[in-house]
Amino acid sequence: DVSSLLAGPLKRHGVPGMACAIVWRGRVTAQGVLGVRRQGSPQPATLDDRWHLGSCTKAMTATLAAILANDGVISLDTPITEALADHLATTRVDPGWRHVTLDMLLHNRGGAPQDIPADDMRACCAGGLSPTESRLELAKRILARPPAVAPGTAHIYSNAGFAMVGAALELRTGTAWERLMQDCLWAPLGITTGSFGAPGTPSGVDAPHGHTKSDCRPV
Repeated sequence: DVSSLLAGPLKRHGVPGMACAIVWRGRVTAQGVLGVRRQGSPQPATLDDRWHLGSCTKAMTATLAAILANDGVISLDTPITEALADHLATTRVDPGWRHVTLDMLLHNRGGAPQDIPADDMRACCAGGLSPTESRLELAKRILARPPAVAPGTAHIYSNAGFAMVGAALELRTGTAWERLMQDCLWAPLGITTGSFGAPGTPSGVDAPHGHTKSDCRPV
């Protein structure tokens, strides 16, 4: 139990709670947790809590794409406009995306923007859209505008690029990204506690909450 070692980082970074684990050759050799699930609430974080892993999804999506490519389901050299062609048939696509491949997007070098415009986020998260429909709507909106930079010329850390690849994998397989992730990646790795979206319930304190900073304090 290395929970006591987290006191310093917890205070130094000003976060409500923190958990850690050391895995060596497939075995957990040390673990610890300290702090609370939500700033201002007494409920302690626990080792059984589910934590939001955020951008680890990028590595997972890239691995999923590689698995499907290795199985001959899709080629990573496929241009994103070709992979989404059925969905884009009636949509204007900026010509700057013509030669952007799935591989370039997975390397953050396809010209996808670093930040998704707020209007696009609102449209893609509108009520009634499934996650698959939301990803396709985001792809349509991103591809209608020129790339943020000339593709292949710069590294831009982009959520949008990975979302578009996810949409392409869905169209090619006819299976939702969430199901592909569970069947092709998590199940073979023995991951049984993975899920999608923010953990817990919005009104409860049954899992660690996401926080933002206001006046240098987590809220």
